[in-house]
Amino acid sequence: MWTLGTAEFALARILPGPRTAREVAGMLGTSVLIPPLAVRHWTRGVLRHRNAEPLGGAG
Repeated sequence: MWTLGTAEFALARILPGPRTAREVAGMLGTSVLIPPLAVRHWTRGVLRHRNAEPLGGAG
């Protein structure tokens, strides 16, 4: 499933571009890195702010 999601993400990023070899390689590489880094960033934020109060205080 992860491979299919990554392929779909990469394809969506590659199709609109000039599709040169360098651009395709860059899109493939970053399409592999972005999802796990985004999950890591989200998880760190959730853990860091897990005890935060909503803006304006508790509802």
